[in-house]
Amino acid sequence: METEMINSGEKIELSKPGNPEPDGFVPYIRVEQVNYSDGKHPLGSDPWPTSPDGGEKSLGRKVNADYSNDVDNWQAIAPSPGTP
Repeated sequence: METEMINSGEKIELSKPGNPEPDGFVPYIRVEQVNYSDGKHPLGSDPWPTSPDGGEKSLGRKVNADYSNDVDNWQAIAPSPGTP
């Protein structure tokens, strides 16, 4: 399934498969989630960096082990395609 990314903000979840149930259903367990925006929320400003919004920057986590849905754990960085 293909997902279209929205440049102004998005909710992204990372899930992993759980143990299959007796009927064959495989539940997925959310591992991480982040709700980001471009710093220009329609209801007012928000704290996300604005330079990654269509510019030459990307959003990057400061500390991978820290809470992913904390805006303070994100920063504008130079893009690095293919690197974690």
